[in-house]
Amino acid sequence: MLKLKNYIKNDRQGIMSILPGFLLSFAIAIVSYLLNRFIFHSLGSATIAILLGIILGNLYFKQVTLFAGTAWSEKKLLEFSVMFLGATVTFQTIGKLGFSGVGFILIQMISTIIFVLFMGKKLGFSANVSALMASGNAVCGSSAIAAVEPVIGAETSEKRTSIAMVNLMGTILMLSLPFLGTWIFGNNDLLRGALIGGTEQSVGQVVASATMVNPNTTTLATLFKIMRIIMLIFVVLYFGFRSKKQKRNEQGPTQIKIKRNSFYPGMFLVS
Repeated sequence: MLKLKNYIKNDRQGIMSILPGFLLSFAIAIVSYLLNRFIFHSLGSATIAILLGIILGNLYFKQVTLFAGTAWSEKKLLEFSVMFLGATVTFQTIGKLGFSGVGFILIQMISTIIFVLFMGKKLGFSANVSALMASGNAVCGSSAIAAVEPVIGAETSEKRTSIAMVNLMGTILMLSLPFLGTWIFGNNDLLRGALIGGTEQSVGQVVASATMVNPNTTTLATLFKIMRIIMLIFVVLYFGFRSKKQKRNEQGPTQIKIKRNSFYPGMFLVS
C-alpha cells in the first residue's frame, strides 16, 4: 500500500513538473493557429509556431520550471506524431511517388549522412555529435536525434548541440526553400514538394515551408517526408551497429544494448 502511495505521489509530481512547459507549448500552438487564420494566411500556423517559439523562448520564457514540459512536448509528442504518420503510409502512397521518388529519398538520405559525417569530422565535432547531426538532417530533425541518441550513448550536451545546429539549419531552409524551389522549378508542384519534403529536417518545418507554396505542394512534400520517416529505423540500426563496432575496436568485445523507442513498433503497426 505504501509503495502504491509513493508511486501515485511521484506520478503527480512528474505531471506537475511538465505541466507549465506543456501549457506554454499548447498556448503557442493556439495563438499560432489564430494568427494564421485571421492575419498571416500565407505563412502557415506551423511556421508561425516555430518562429514564436524561437523568439519567445530566447527573450521571455527562460524559466527552469518550463524546461521539463517543453522538452516533454518536443520529445514525447513528436514520438506519437511519428507513429501516427505511419497510418497515412500505404502502397498507394508509395505508388504516387513512384520508384524515382523512392530512389531520390534513398540517395538524398545516404548522401546527407555521408556529407554531414565528413563535415562534422573536418569541423572538429565529436563522433557522437556528427552522428546525431547526420541522422537529424537525413531523417526528421529532433525526433531522429532523440532516437539515435540512446543507441550511440551520446551525452546530453552532445544532444543539445546537435538539436541546436539542426534546428538552426532547418529554420533557415524552412523560410528559404519555398522561394528557392519556385525560382528553380517554377510551378512544378512535384519538384517543389520533393525539394521541401526531401530536404527539410522536421515534420513541422516541412509542413510550415510547403504551406507557404500551395496545398498540393504540401501534400507532396508530406509524402516525401513520410518516406524519410519510414527509413528512420534503418538509420537508427546503422548508427547503433556503427557505434558498437567503434566501441569494440576501442575497448575490446563488449555487450552494447540498443534501446528501442516507443514509436517504432507503433509506427509500423498503424502503417
